[in-house]
Amino acid sequence: VMKTATVARTKVGDHYDWKVCIVWRMKPYDEHFMSIENPNETMEPIGIDLGLKNLVALSDGTKIPNDNTYRKKEKVVSKLQKRMADIKNNDPDYERSHEYQSLKRRLSHGYKKWRNHRKDLYHKLTSEIVYNHGDIYAENLDILRMMRDSNSKTMKKLYKDAAWSKFMTKVEYKAECAGTSVFRVDPRNTSNLCSGCGHMVKKDLSVRIHECPHCNLKLDRDVNAAKNILSRGLGAARPGPT
Repeated sequence: VMKTATVARTKVGDHYDWKVCIVWRMKPYDEHFMSIENPNETMEPIGIDLGLKNLVALSDGTKIPNDNTYRKKEKVVSKLQKRMADIKNNDPDYERSHEYQSLKRRLSHGYKKWRNHRKDLYHKLTSEIVYNHGDIYAENLDILRMMRDSNSKTMKKLYKDAAWSKFMTKVEYKAECAGTSVFRVDPRNTSNLCSGCGHMVKKDLSVRIHECPHCNLKLDRDVNAAKNILSRGLGAARPGPT
C-alpha cells in the first residue's frame, strides 16, 4: 500500500533537479511472516537530546558532535555573494556576465553539495539510533518559535544549520519502518534537573558539565538532559529534593 509520495524540485544553476520519493507499506503475505518477532521490541529504549555543540546526545552516554556544515563554509559563501553583488551593482547587463553566471553556478552547486552532505550524515546517524534501540524519547521542541524569539543572528544561523526538524523527521519515519515509536516529552528543565537524584542544579548555557552537589553526579550536561528525557518519557518516579 502506498503511504506517501513526495516530489521535490531543487534549483541548481540554470536548471532544476527533480526527485520523487515514494513510501510503501508492505502487507504480510502469510501467517509465518506475521509471527516474526520485531527485534526492536526487545531493545532498550533511548532518550535523545538535540543541541548545538552536540547535535545529539543519547541517554546511554553517546555524543554526536555538530559538524556545522554551513557555518564552516560561511566565509566562502559571503565572499561569493559579495562579488556577485558588486557585479550586479556595476553592470546593468549583469545577467549576461560570464563571471556572474559562473559565480551563481558555483554557489548553487555548493549549496547542493552541503545539503547532500548533511542529508547523508543524518541518514547514517538516524539509522544507527533507530535500528540499535527500542522506543525513542525526544523533546517536544517548537523550533520555529525558538528561531523567531532569538535576538541573536548567530543563534538563528546555528538553529538553521543544525536542522533538528529534518533530523527528527528521519528518526520518525525510520522508527515507523522498524516497528518502534517516537515519543515527545516536555523539554522544561531537562538540562538543570539532576538525572541522578532529581534536584535542580541551575547552570548557564556555557557550562558543559553537570555537577550535582547533592549526589555528586558528574557528567556531560547534554547526556544528563537525555537521561531526564528518557525518564520523563517512561514516567519514572524520582525522589525529588528533601
